[in-house]
Amino acid sequence: MGSSAISSTSPHLSSKLYARRTTIKANGLVTTTLHRLWCSRGAVLTKQGYYEAALASFEAALRIQPNRSKTWVFHGVVLVHLHHYKAALASFNRAIDLSNTNREAWLFRGSVLKELKQYEEALFSYSQALKLQKQNSDICRDYPIWNSSKIDWTLVE
Repeated sequence: MGSSAISSTSPHLSSKLYARRTTIKANGLVTTTLHRLWCSRGAVLTKQGYYEAALASFEAALRIQPNRSKTWVFHGVVLVHLHHYKAALASFNRAIDLSNTNREAWLFRGSVLKELKQYEEALFSYSQALKLQKQNSDICRDYPIWNSSKIDWTLVE
């Protein structure tokens, strides 16, 4: 008897969920809005230090629109805060795969590679970020942790 009660409500819930998913897929505006809402929530939670909740928000956004380079960068940044460097590297690599002109993805990728003691690859990533930058000094201004005393700029093409 208990299973009939579950099965009588289950199709109703499943059809509601199916209708919701269909609406999301059918309407690009709804998809974009939901993606932005999840990203905004993730950004707020990150600023407040709630990294696990922020990660879940960015993952929800990526389920809706998985081909957004910037969202992969945000996802990776939260993983860095959680000290999940290999997973963060995968996120930054995905962001770069989607848009190899994403300067932030290259910068954060370099930072993670430095943490993983992969210095040559880190330097390559910083070099790529510099190539994308109009003026080399802007990177140091945007990211003061990477000042000229920490990087041998003569190695950067």
